[in-house]
Amino acid sequence: MAVIPLEAAAWQQFDAWLARLLITQLRTLGVLTDVGQSHSIQALMANAKIHPRFQRWLHEGLTILAQNGHIHLQGDAVTVLAAPEVDDVFMASLG
Repeated sequence: MAVIPLEAAAWQQFDAWLARLLITQLRTLGVLTDVGQSHSIQALMANAKIHPRFQRWLHEGLTILAQNGHIHLQGDAVTVLAAPEVDDVFMASLG
């Protein structure tokens, strides 16, 4: 099976979609809902009821959110910069 390489623009579009999906999912868990809101990663995990074994995954996800301008991540501090609305079209695209 041949692998079709994606162009840089396609990867950027995918990263933006992934960040939107991630922040939408975290917002449905009740965290990262208000611009200016700050939390430690531990408090975020506790508030969202994320099991400690997923801390590494969460940190990677938060890095993606920071790279896409949704949050500011500095050490253990997470500050919401943008809280996009969760729209029905996006949610429907998730299946």
